[in-house]
Amino acid sequence: KYVELYHASLGDRPGVTWEIDSTLEAENVQILSYSLQIPVENALKHAFEVPTERDVIHISVIRRDDCMEISVTDNGRGYHPGSIPATGRDTGTGLRLLSRSIEIMNQYNRRAATLDIQNLPEPRHGTRIELLIPLTYSFQF
Repeated sequence: KYVELYHASLGDRPGVTWEIDSTLEAENVQILSYSLQIPVENALKHAFEVPTERDVIHISVIRRDDCMEISVTDNGRGYHPGSIPATGRDTGTGLRLLSRSIEIMNQYNRRAATLDIQNLPEPRHGTRIELLIPLTYSFQF
């Protein structure tokens, strides 16, 4: 819904593609609140100075072994905290909040969820944010 609202108000660039693994049963899959929205929102706000028709954000939710992998990958300018000018639409807390939420929930689980942020090497360039959640992960305290 966030992507739809963004495109409705600011145009259809950057393009957004989705890859959803059909073997993941929607009624049995749980994720942390905002664990998808925060990376998508950051990519839409920060990855591209002025989005062009070549710019794209790829959102993927797939099964990797006994985990669910949620990734948001863009072909933008890369992840450089502190060097991106403020837009007035950002608070600087999204990824910190997500990271801290994962740390807290990991205290209640035998296997930890992980959050990884990486800059992609040339020629691809851009940023990939990956959240790996064991399928046995509990969201109960």
